[in-house]
Amino acid sequence: MREQTIFWAPEVLPTVVPVAVSTSTLGQGPTSQPPFDLATGHVRRAADGWHAVLQIGSVEHRIWSKQPLTAGARYAAELPFDGDLETRAHAATRLWRVMNGRAPGPPFHRVPKQRRERLCAALRAAAAY
Repeated sequence: MREQTIFWAPEVLPTVVPVAVSTSTLGQGPTSQPPFDLATGHVRRAADGWHAVLQIGSVEHRIWSKQPLTAGARYAAELPFDGDLETRAHAATRLWRVMNGRAPGPPFHRVPKQRRERLCAALRAAAAY
């Protein structure tokens, strides 16, 4: 049987990381962020933008962009302050970690409840600052 990749919109699956081409000069230099390796997964154009499922190590990472996803481009995560911010931030952190050669860490639902609550409180405090 043939497996088919399923693409999700970020408003439906909060672990999809919305990204945009980065125009920032922050973080550029000898240790700058590596670009997405779009060859590690599947990319699809849809009516709402570009979807990608990247297989990095043993983990699938899902990204979405209104702009075309281009190999070699630098991207920034766009995390809306909505009810799914914590989940999106966790997914973006996992993606950033593997792009930098680190272990991704546990999926969001596997983070202990107490730690998840502390992380949520820290994000709310940072957002209010």
